Order: sequence, then structure tokens, then C-alpha cells
Amino acid sequence: MSNVKFYSPASPEELTQRLLEIGVSQKHINNHLPKYFWLINKIYIHPTINKHEVECRLSKELLSNIIGVNYYSKIINNLINLGIIIKSSNYSNYDDNKRSNGYSLIDKSNIKQYTFTDSSRFIKKLTQSKITRVNKDTLTLSRLYRAMSNLQYNHINQDDLNQNDKLFLNQLIDNPFQKVGQKGKRVYNNFCNLPKELREKLKLKDENLAFVDIVNSQMIFLAEVIKKYIINNNIQIDKYTSRFFKLIEDGKLYDAFAHWLQCDRKVAKNKVFIIIFDNNKNNKINQLFESKFPVVYSVIKKLKENDYKALAHSMQQEEADVIFSALDSIEYTTDVLTIHDSLYTNQSNLPIIKEALIKAFNQRGITATINVNDEYTINTNQSNPIEAILSPSEPSIIKVDAEPVKEEIIEQDRENDGTEENKIYNYIEKIKQDRLIENRNYTTKEEIKELSNIINFWNIKDYSFIVNCFESIDDIYIDFFNCKIMSRCYLGHKGKVINLKMLIDKDEATITVNRLIKLNIEKYKKMYNITVPEEYKSEYINKLIDLIFI
Repeated sequence: MSNVKFYSPASPEELTQRLLEIGVSQKHINNHLPKYFWLINKIYIHPTINKHEVECRLSKELLSNIIGVNYYSKIINNLINLGIIIKSSNYSNYDDNKRSNGYSLIDKSNIKQYTFTDSSRFIKKLTQSKITRVNKDTLTLSRLYRAMSNLQYNHINQDDLNQNDKLFLNQLIDNPFQKVGQKGKRVYNNFCNLPKELREKLKLKDENLAFVDIVNSQMIFLAEVIKKYIINNNIQIDKYTSRFFKLIEDGKLYDAFAHWLQCDRKVAKNKVFIIIFDNNKNNKINQLFESKFPVVYSVIKKLKENDYKALAHSMQQEEADVIFSALDSIEYTTDVLTIHDSLYTNQSNLPIIKEALIKAFNQRGITATINVNDEYTINTNQSNPIEAILSPSEPSIIKVDAEPVKEEIIEQDRENDGTEENKIYNYIEKIKQDRLIENRNYTTKEEIKELSNIINFWNIKDYSFIVNCFESIDDIYIDFFNCKIMSRCYLGHKGKVINLKMLIDKDEATITVNRLIKLNIEKYKKMYNITVPEEYKSEYINKLIDLIFI
């Protein structure tokens, strides 16, 4: 007899009693109680499937298939009425990217696991459906799943793990999944999503894990996508395009932009990522890129013409081609795992995965730098890679002969002098980089919390600066009333609908900013449990209006 484990803040007995108290019939509870636990568990474990998304989005198709078309709405509403879950966002079609309703657990402080047997038809159905969570349709996928199944964790003392790591580890043990991205062809599974600190604790064949990954992988595969487009479309390669490829090959592209922009390398990297991964915009950094590499810039615009994510997907496909070519060249019986641009195995087999990755690049005529277990880096272009000179992973600063950047072309980057504006600017740049690298169009709960800690709302003098900073972030939430900025300011001030989230009280509402101001504010304050500090009441409305209608 198979068992299914569900996480829940309430036991079966407690949930039964609470459902009876709100008028749910005993017959309904007897027939559908496991479905309540499936839904609660699905929301709770969501970060182990998509660790960057705050809420769990559940489509009608999924709910109808698992819970039943006639029951899922009632079960969701009952859990909302009991205060166990909230609907944290509604169905949206933002940017032609349809997104289902989002749900979150209100209280995670008393979460425990409860076991259900397959005596009910629903549990039997779930037991069978678990098999479909694992894509093993090819030899490559089958070996990846085998290697993940062979990971060792019994030596880990779970009492030493935090609650988040325990959740990820338990899902690896009890609820494995593996799938392939439809567009980027990346493989996603439990191992990919593990927190780094937890991953380092795992073993394989009684040895610690070791890895190789590709340094500066985004730029390497960007160059490959652009080269193929240029060749396929018979475009002439000029000296500027050749220089672009050379800078990438040497790992110096970010350093060049840092010189031109008169900023540090990290800021330059963030700005280059915006050009590559974000919507095409006619801003100053784009103008600079176009002036330095006109052919490359025109190709990037063309590749993103119909879908700004298409270039990122093409880069991921190039990455997958190299990684899986390396994997396939390794003896099938050797356990190897992948995380996008990395190969993992046990310590003894580290030389095998290193040579396989070098070979995959050399077969394609691509020069790359490989990080070997954070111990050293090696360049694939060495005539004898085995005896290549080992070098530090961080590239040195390049000296570029170029005229100073004119003020009208690109504004001077702010120095990190610790002012309120610079703290905000630096962290928002980090958010942009992480979102672009991970190809996500949302901001994580952790990023929102950190941003709210950085910002002192009442010390900000230039609100237009914040609006400009947020220009390429679509869903930073704003909580005016708790004096923290967490919102899409630049959309809010145009009267668009934004989310108003009270993270501390777990209260929320989706409203129109203009209506909030023009209608009775006291009504909304009471309805959504909003508080305004006494010392700010006199200046509160003016500050709010200044921010929204700047």
C-alpha cells in the first residue's frame, strides 16, 4: 500500500472540525478531505519547484484535472474562509504572458507532514500521477534522474537544517520531479533547485560533490547565437563586430563597458544584461552599445523583434547543446548531474567531467573558460588543456583606448557613497541582473523584503529618481502606508492597477492608485487594515500624491 505525504498547518482532525464549523457537510469532508491537503501542500512546496516565484499559480486545467471541475472552487473558497490560504493575485495576461491565479499560505509557523494511504480513489490517482512528474523519455534524462536518485543524504543531521532546507531535502527524497523547458531546452529537477548550502552537504558514491561550470556563460552563448545569425544571413563582419567577439572570448566585455561608462564592472554587467534580456528600449546604454557595436546591436534587435525573450531562449538552447554533448560523451554508467551551465559528479570523477566539457567546446570551435570546483579556471583554447596555466577566476581589468563618454550619451553612474538614493540604486541594479540571468519577469519575496529594509521612505527627497530606477522592474510592490516602497511606481503614477501588499499583516488588495486618492481614503484604510504613523499624517497625502503623480 502506497503512502502520500502532505504538508499542512492543520491536522486532518483539526481541518475536519474547522470545516464543520463553517457549515461544510460531513459527507463532503469524507469524500474530499485529501484534496484540501493536496492543495495546501501544493502551495507550500511551490518554492522547491520554482524557488524564485513568491506565490503558487494554479491553472483551472490543473485544478480541474486533480481536484475535479465541480469541486476545486468550493475547496479553494473554504480554505480562504478558514484563513489558511489567500488569493495573492488574480489571472493576468500581462505582456501576452498568461498567468493563472496565485495563492499563498497565510501561516507557515506550524507546518507538519501528514501521511495518507491509498485507500481513497484520490490518493490512488495521485500515486499513479507521481510517475508522470519525472521525464525520463531519453537516455540522457534517464541517467540524470538515476544520478539524482543516487544522491546520499542520510549522513545529514536534519536538526541542523533550517526549515527551508528541510523542505527542499524532503521533496528530493519523497517527491522527485524532472522536466525539460519547452523553449530553452534546459532540464529542471529537484537537484537544480536545491539551495547551494544544502547541495554542498550531499554526497555521491560516499564522496563529496565536485563540479565544473562555464565562466561568463551568458556572453559566450550570446556570441554563438549572433555568429550563427550573421553567417545564415550573409552579414559582413566589420572590425567592430570582430572586436565584440574578441572581448567576449577574453572575458573583457564588461570591463570595456565599465571603462566607457566610468563605473565598476558589476554595474556595467547589469547594464549589458538589460540590453540583451530586456525589452528593446531607446535609452542611453542602448545608444552606447549601438555606437560601439552597430552590427551586433542590430542583430540583437532583430532577434528580439517579435519576442524579447527569444534571444534568451536561443542562448539557453546553445548552452544545453554544449552541456548535453559533454554529458553524452561520458560513460553512461557514470553518475553525472547538471545545473544549466554546470556538470556535477563525485570528487573522483571530477577529471572526467572537466575533460568532457573541454572536448564539447573544442568540437564546436568555441573558446571558453571553465571554473573547476571553485579551485582554478582553465581556458579551452590551450593547445594542451591538461597542462594549461591555471589562473584566478576573476578577470583583470582591461585597458580600452576609447574617448570619454559624453554626458549626453550616457549619464554618469553614481558612486556607492552610502546615500539613500545610491543604496536603492545599487540594490535595484542587483535585482535587474538576477531577474535577467534567471529569465523571470517578477521579483522575489526575499528581494522585496530586502528592498524595504534598505529604503527609508521619508528620507527620500527626489521621488523621480525612484521612478526612474524602477523603470525596468514590473512588479516591485509599494506599501505607502508602512513607509516602505515595494511597487511599480512608474506604472502606479499613471493610474494603472498595482498590488498593495501588507506583508506583515498578510493583508492585501488590488486597487487603482487614482481611486485610492480620489475616493474616501479612510474607507480603504479601514477595509485593508492600513495604518499611518501619527507623525506622518499631516504630510502623508502630499508625499503620496507627489510620488504617484510626479
